[in-house]
Amino acid sequence: MKSVHKQALRRIGTCGLTATALAAVVAGGLGAGTAAAAPVPTGGTAGKVYANIGLPDDRWVTGAGSANRFTYWTNAAADRTELSSAAIYLPTGTAPEGGWPVVAWAHDTVGLADKCAPSWSGKTESAARWNDITPWLKKGYAVVASDYAGLGTEGKLPDLQTTIKSDNIIDAVKAAHDIAPNLSAKWAVNGNGSGATAALATARNAVKLQGPDLDFRGATVTSVPADLGALVLNAGPGFIPVPLPTDLTAEVLYAVAGIRASHPELNLDSYLSAEGRALTDKAVKVCSAELQRAVAGTSLNELFTKPVASIPNLRPIVEAYLGVPDSGFEKPVFIGQGLLDTTVVLPYTLDFLNRVQATDRTATVRTYPVDGPGTSAAALPDATAFISKILGG
Repeated sequence: MKSVHKQALRRIGTCGLTATALAAVVAGGLGAGTAAAAPVPTGGTAGKVYANIGLPDDRWVTGAGSANRFTYWTNAAADRTELSSAAIYLPTGTAPEGGWPVVAWAHDTVGLADKCAPSWSGKTESAARWNDITPWLKKGYAVVASDYAGLGTEGKLPDLQTTIKSDNIIDAVKAAHDIAPNLSAKWAVNGNGSGATAALATARNAVKLQGPDLDFRGATVTSVPADLGALVLNAGPGFIPVPLPTDLTAEVLYAVAGIRASHPELNLDSYLSAEGRALTDKAVKVCSAELQRAVAGTSLNELFTKPVASIPNLRPIVEAYLGVPDSGFEKPVFIGQGLLDTTVVLPYTLDFLNRVQATDRTATVRTYPVDGPGTSAAALPDATAFISKILGG
């Protein structure tokens, strides 16, 4: 087992930890079992740690000097708090004066099942995503990575509204400072894909929600899935009978599955075909790579028997799930976009970039002649220079 920097991480809850707390911190790594069957705790204070445990070797990100998984209280739907899990990775070596500056990593779509939570899924499910974390560690930043509430902890399916995910990120950074006393107050957020959506919402909300002890400096994002809600709302039997890239079809199904769980009053099953119901059921059980394989060759018109747009009161719910802020950022924002990216609806995203540049002077936009998987790597030199500038002062 790799050694943990004991002077860097407080092992909250590892001594005298209750069975319930242990269950909460490790539940994402367990199937059925005694710990996973413990009662689900409720009602803590947002931003406070509930339990903390060191990660095993195969859950360490390359470049980390220590790696812990913790559960913490965070804001959720209906003005309640619930537990979320997260990981904190510290760089190797000794923290600089003032502590390690923090990059909060907002993960993209991984799935709705607890086994998909990045803090516990390991390299099997998250190898490419872990590659997004390593460069920040090598540059000397601590990384705090929320799984988002409901993903990786016991209880209902995650409610992945954009503002809830941003609250989860902010609360994770607050909680991380209780675990690692050698963190700087200065922090930024980075996200790709749907994680970019969460990161942009964080950039809008962090200053007013972070509290007096943190100093939010800005955000870097890539492959923003702008106006994906329009794709969901246009789905139906009349949709063009051509399969979309599997990333996009899977995103639609995850949105449908999440909304179906959170809003049973909409009776979404009555709008789905037999194949659509089967794939929506599958979406709550498997991670993104497996769902993408399952939807290969499937068009959105095959998944529905009635137009999605005909569902009463659906539009504001879809916008809450998939909406992307395009203004109101109180700190600098960097947005990188590949011009060959098929993981987004590119015309929507390019229109979004134009809106951002026209309305928000805090935003810097760069484009690259690469596809979706290549966008993060292509933008990395610009993104790291941007983060270095905003966290350096």
